[in-house]
Amino acid sequence: MLFILALVAASASMVSASPVEARSMCTPAGFQTKGLTILNSAREWAIEGSQSGAQIIARLRITDPDYPEFTFDQRDDGEGYTITEINNKGLVVTHSDVTGILELTAKQSHNFAQIWNVQCNNCDSPSFTTGHYAGLGCNIVNVNSGFCVQTGPKIDDPMYLATCNGNFGQMFDMWVHP
Repeated sequence: MLFILALVAASASMVSASPVEARSMCTPAGFQTKGLTILNSAREWAIEGSQSGAQIIARLRITDPDYPEFTFDQRDDGEGYTITEINNKGLVVTHSDVTGILELTAKQSHNFAQIWNVQCNNCDSPSFTTGHYAGLGCNIVNVNSGFCVQTGPKIDDPMYLATCNGNFGQMFDMWVHP
């Protein structure tokens, strides 16, 4: 009987424990149309050429001033963002419906494979200045599939969509380009 009472007391203390609080997320405000460098540790988003069909890869970070940059442009309908190649506003990041690999394609207003949301662990103020971050620990999620952008396992592998699971390869920092 004493054992049963101890077991009941232990169960009650577990039930009354406070729940773990959910992590709050933010979307950077005012980061649209700014030139951004998108990083995952020592790897940054890059494109293999500035033409339709070019794959998005995560290569070792370089300091070349002509390095491709991206902008996040709010859609006219307010439903997410397009990720645009800064040197050619007609090309946006799209995921392949067949492979899930990210590539540049011509901008199409009703192509859901081109619409993204951004959720970050930490966001800067809307008055971004060069060299400051827009968001840290960000997931970039396709609005249609709900999948997260993820780096490939090797440097220069194409980036692709995967189930959002908190994997380090799905966490990106976005910096206002110098």
